[in-house]
Amino acid sequence: MWIEAQVARLKEAFSRLRDPLVVALHCAEAASPLWDRLSEVARSLEGLGQGMVRVEEVEAPELPALPALSLACGKGRGISYAAVPEGPEAAPFIRAIARLTGVEPSPTGAWTAQVSNHARPAEIIVFIAPACPFCPRTVQGALDVALTSAQVRLSIVDVERFPKLAAQYSVQSVPMTLVDRQLARVGILSSSELAELLVATTERDYVERVFLSRIETGQLDDAAADLRAGRGLDHFASLWLKSTTSTRISLMMLAEMVLEGRRMALDALVPRLLPVLSSADVPLRGDTADLLRQIAHPAAADALTALLQDPNPDVAEVAADALAAIEARRARETGSEEA
Repeated sequence: MWIEAQVARLKEAFSRLRDPLVVALHCAEAASPLWDRLSEVARSLEGLGQGMVRVEEVEAPELPALPALSLACGKGRGISYAAVPEGPEAAPFIRAIARLTGVEPSPTGAWTAQVSNHARPAEIIVFIAPACPFCPRTVQGALDVALTSAQVRLSIVDVERFPKLAAQYSVQSVPMTLVDRQLARVGILSSSELAELLVATTERDYVERVFLSRIETGQLDDAAADLRAGRGLDHFASLWLKSTTSTRISLMMLAEMVLEGRRMALDALVPRLLPVLSSADVPLRGDTADLLRQIAHPAAADALTALLQDPNPDVAEVAADALAAIEARRARETGSEEA
């Protein structure tokens, strides 16, 4: 399971323990291969622990995935693994034990003060895959953060063993880090970058960041549900105004999803979008006209008519298409009223 040097590191850590290391096994409703592997890890640690490692089987309904294994020592907060800490993932796991037992010193840096001063409980989930070469670095950063503050609870989850949970949070690539089951980031995250995400949960633009993270990580169903319910229009408009072309593609896909479910859900966006039709940014101008084509609200007709004279022929063509869509909506609504 672990190479000789890692076993030696564990033995050294356990030899310095003052308080027992508690290795808790949290069982699911049914036995599974993962439960067997985690039990093997726990018993291996117990065997290396020289009487200072205690294995317990306890319920933990608050964890995002079961079965799982968690670590705690003294006042240290538990860290849970719904993944097997072997291969590339063994190194951060063993380093975490060394940190818990005091063999390895705590990291230093400006970010540690940010995490230590975090005033409220936070949950971090890191989704990984066993063959991912980048996941151990993100796991290491998350472990450093979790071991710096008792307010932070960390779970490492193997997407291959928990595909339903991965689908729930639209995990399309790993590593993906989720803060408070809302703010998501894909790719390698250092401890300092993760600390910034924790700080972001207390800042005024947090809701907008969550909305953006849903778009960036493909959680469009959740974002669409918010917009259909009348939530998030301000965030959509704000993101559109400062968007890149790639972000606008995602926002257009989102708008299409919303309008399929509720035709008039984005009407309130129109007044916020009209000034953008005068932007010097040609792609932004054209994409805005295309978004107004999807919405097809009559309030945009005058501004789109003016855009027919745009010096860029592609923009003028999109404006004409948008005006045609507005006329079609008018005809549908008039026919509905007459009926």
